[in-house]
Amino acid sequence: MSIFKSSNPVLSEKTFKGTIFEGIRDESQMMTMRGTINKFGFVLLLMLASSVFSWNYFYAGKDPLPLMIVSVFGGLGVVLIMAFKKVLIIATASLAVFYLIVWVLFLLKMPVPAFLYEGSPIGIGFSVVVVALAALNLLLDFDFIEKGSEAGLPKYMEWFAATGLLVTLVWLYLEILRLLSKLNSRK
Repeated sequence: MSIFKSSNPVLSEKTFKGTIFEGIRDESQMMTMRGTINKFGFVLLLMLASSVFSWNYFYAGKDPLPLMIVSVFGGLGVVLIMAFKKVLIIATASLAVFYLIVWVLFLLKMPVPAFLYEGSPIGIGFSVVVVALAALNLLLDFDFIEKGSEAGLPKYMEWFAATGLLVTLVWLYLEILRLLSKLNSRK
C-alpha cells in the first residue's frame, strides 16, 4: 500500500500487517484525523508535564541526571519496540544509531565529535541536513495520518500515529535549537 511510505521508524507497513480486517468497516473503530490529533494532544501534555516536573526537580537543587537517563533510555526503548514492527529508513536509523553512540560516549565521559556542538561549517552543515531530514519525516507523518484515515485503519492506530508525530516534532525542535545555537556561536 502506498500509505506506508513514512520514514518515521514508528510508522511502517510491518506495523500494520494483520490489523486490517477485509469487509469490516465499522466507522467508529477506524482511524480518523481528529482522533489522531486528540491522542497527539494527550501525549504532548504528558511530555510537557514530565518536562515541568524535571525542571522543578532541577530548580529545587536536586540532580536530574538519574531521571534524565531513565527517561532517555525508557523513551528510546518504547520507540524501538514500536520501530522494530516496520522497515527502518536508512537515513533515520543511521542517525539514531549515531546519536546513540554519542550518548554512550558522553556517559562514559569520552570525547564526542566536535561538529555536533561547534559552529564550524561542517557542524552547521550537519545540523541543516538533520533538520531537513526531521522536517521531511514530519511531512511524511502528516501524509501517513491523512492516508491512514482515508484507508480506514483501525482506531488504535491513532496512538501509533500520534506517538510518531510527537517523536518527530520533539526531534525537529531539538535539532532546530541545536542549529540556532551553532549559528549563534559564530557571532
